[in-house]
Amino acid sequence: MVVNPAALDYPDAEVGPLVLHEAVHAVTNACAPSYPSWVVEGLAESVASGAYPSVAKDDDQAARDYRAAHGMPERLPDAAEFAADPDSQRTFYALARVAVNEAIARLGEGAAVRMLVSLEAADEARVTTWYLDAMRALK
Repeated sequence: MVVNPAALDYPDAEVGPLVLHEAVHAVTNACAPSYPSWVVEGLAESVASGAYPSVAKDDDQAARDYRAAHGMPERLPDAAEFAADPDSQRTFYALARVAVNEAIARLGEGAAVRMLVSLEAADEARVTTWYLDAMRALK
């Protein structure tokens, strides 16, 4: 895993979550680099937010702000959205986390991770439905 040395100049509250997020990428990319972007980013954000409540709080606010500004999404975030400018990326990381966390809430952590790492079209359709339900329920 390589971390940009400039990241070490980030505020202390951001360094730990960043390194943990990137460590999850190292694991998931080593297993299967062809996962959909929303799975890779959603898993990384889910793990980071579980360890750092400030990440969860920021992600929840970003998802609410997205819904307020753009209305309800119609689909899961796609690869192009994750390649956007860094300010927009944070929002799509947060949205992907909503999807992954909803799968975990409905299936349990082990079953959700097994499903996400061997994702089939029917599974993605189920997660999309759950994600949209979770986005509607955000308070």
